[in-house]
Amino acid sequence: MVVNGSEARPSAAAQARKSLEDTWVIDPADERGSYDLEVFGPNGFFRSFKGGLAPDRRHGGDAKPEIRVRYDVHMRAITLSARNDGRRSLTLTVTANADRTDGPWRLHLPPGREQEKSWSVRGSGSWYDLTVASTSAGFERRCAGRLETGRDGVSGPAMPPTSSDRRTGVRRRGSRTGRGWPAPRPCGSRPTS
Repeated sequence: MVVNGSEARPSAAAQARKSLEDTWVIDPADERGSYDLEVFGPNGFFRSFKGGLAPDRRHGGDAKPEIRVRYDVHMRAITLSARNDGRRSLTLTVTANADRTDGPWRLHLPPGREQEKSWSVRGSGSWYDLTVASTSAGFERRCAGRLETGRDGVSGPAMPPTSSDRRTGVRRRGSRTGRGWPAPRPCGSRPTS
C-alpha cells in the first residue's frame, strides 16, 4: 500500500473470499484529510483512491461520490456503479486509460442517487482500465485489471493492435506508445543483443 507517495505498510495477502482491513493516520496539518492509496492484486488488478475525507468547500464539497466495479463473467462485461451520498449534485467523468478508443463518459449524480454504466471487455482480452474523476469534488478512482473467465486469454495486453481491434475500437495497453512485447522466440533459445 502506498499512502500519499510514501510506503505506509508492508505488503499483505488475503486468501480467496477473505478480506483485509487496515487504518492509517492522515497528516493532521492537512485540513482536507487528503489520501492517495493504491491496491495491487493478481490478473493486473489495480485500484487507486485519491481524494479527501473532509469536504473541499472550494469546489462545492458537499458532494460525496463513491464507486464500485462488478464483473459479469457470463456477459464478459464490467459494471461501474457510482453514487452520491452528499447534498450537492456532481458529474463524474469516466475515461479509458487503455484498451478502448471510445469515451469519455459523464455520469450526472443528483444527491442520494446512484447510476450504473457497463462496458464489454470481449474485444480487449477481458482487460479494462478506467479512471473516474470529479474535479469539483476532488475525487479520483482508477480501476484496472482482467475479468477472469476461466478461458485462455491474453496475459500480456501490451501488444500492437490487430485489424480486429481497429474494427471494434479496442486499444491495447502500450499501443499508444508503440511499445509492445518482443517477438516470440522458440523455447530454449536465447535472446540476441
